Amino acid sequence: MDAMSTLGLPEPASLHQVHGPITVVVTSAGIHQAQADGMITTTKNLPLIIRMADCQNFVAYDPVSNTLGVLHAGWRGVRDGAIPAFIRAFLERGSDAKNLLVCAGPSLCTAHAEFTNPPAELPNIDPKFFQEKNVKLRAIADDQLLRSGVLPQHMERMADCTKCQNDLYYSYRGIDHDTVASGAAKNMIVAWLT
Repeated sequence: MDAMSTLGLPEPASLHQVHGPITVVVTSAGIHQAQADGMITTTKNLPLIIRMADCQNFVAYDPVSNTLGVLHAGWRGVRDGAIPAFIRAFLERGSDAKNLLVCAGPSLCTAHAEFTNPPAELPNIDPKFFQEKNVKLRAIADDQLLRSGVLPQHMERMADCTKCQNDLYYSYRGIDHDTVASGAAKNMIVAWLT
């Protein structure tokens, strides 16, 4: 992968992302065949890479067990429980949610998270997160993290909106719709243990 060699990093682990709730454990590089949107590892020097445009994205780290994870969470993933499943993957491997440090990267702000019919499209989401046709996706995600046991002081979020700042980020809902839709360009998160 050209970006990886530019950064001087070894071959990464990546996924066939499907906007779903599945997190897998990875121990080797390459495109893993699992249809998933999250992955965790304890393998050192194995870059984990996820791609996104306007969807939420997370890096989580447990300093006690030295476990790292990345997650792509679009609105369908948020609706279907991708965030609680991601945290559960850590817990199933011995982590304590209170130890997790979680950072969210840039994604759509509420003003640009417009839906046709939020109650119908997000039937299991509390309506308190709806502002007419707009949805507070970031607030839903933060609520899910807190309900999963992540401490608020261990959560950090970039305020950047991919559509508002489409001079910095590729945005499906912004000016790069065709480029992003074709798969020719995406934003990426890369994280690894040293």
